Amino acid sequence: MAMVVGAFLPQFDPKHDFPGYGIPSLVWFEQKGDGKWKEWVLERRHLVHPTVKCTDIDGNGDLNIVAGCFVIQYRPDQKLHSPWLEVWENQGKR
Repeated sequence: MAMVVGAFLPQFDPKHDFPGYGIPSLVWFEQKGDGKWKEWVLERRHLVHPTVKCTDIDGNGDLNIVAGCFVIQYRPDQKLHSPWLEVWENQGKR
């Protein structure tokens, strides 16, 4: 079993609010046979994912990640830009 978790703090600007703080923003979890979970941090400091989905977008039998993105820019000095959608294609070999 696999699960992906995205962080959503759209007004957060890591350079301004917490410089050098590498908060995980997209994390893949895989359940192992012994009931424990293995964790992979895929992305840091891009806390704009209100929704994520694991699906086979290319029809090759492995899971890919589709993540929605949303940014709120409260301060005029912020230059936060993000696509509306990110696709993370699984590059693993079967």
